[in-house]
Amino acid sequence: MLKILVDGGNIVNILYGHALDLVEDTPELARRRILPQTQSLLYGFDGSKACSSGTVTFPVRANLYNVVTDFYVLDIESSYNTILGRPWIHLMRVVLSTQHLLLKYPTSIGMASIRGDQAMARTIIAVAMKKSSWVTKTSQQSLMKDPPRTRNKRGF
Repeated sequence: MLKILVDGGNIVNILYGHALDLVEDTPELARRRILPQTQSLLYGFDGSKACSSGTVTFPVRANLYNVVTDFYVLDIESSYNTILGRPWIHLMRVVLSTQHLLLKYPTSIGMASIRGDQAMARTIIAVAMKKSSWVTKTSQQSLMKDPPRTRNKRGF
């Protein structure tokens, strides 16, 4: 599944309804997986509220490792398919670097890493910003450009 956000600020793992509907052959079969007795009210960082439809459990594959993960299902629009929060990060013992779009975690044979895709991240942000009425065209265009890189005296 593409368009996954790993967010150390989220206290839950979230799977959006549009992504859940793609997991099984039909959306009805996918919706049968939801445990409705676990409905919860979740708050966004901006104070917005969203009521979950319940929880589902799926294995999440990180390279060669599958980790069974619980997700809250939200039936709201999102540019992402899922958000992996602190429960998954702690379960995998991930060290997350948002600046480098990189996460590292221990394995039985050493450290493994997964790199993010900067171009995909910019596209997702640009699409989300187009849907938002408060963003100007100039700020959308500036997101699609590479930020200026500065070097220190050693050339790094």
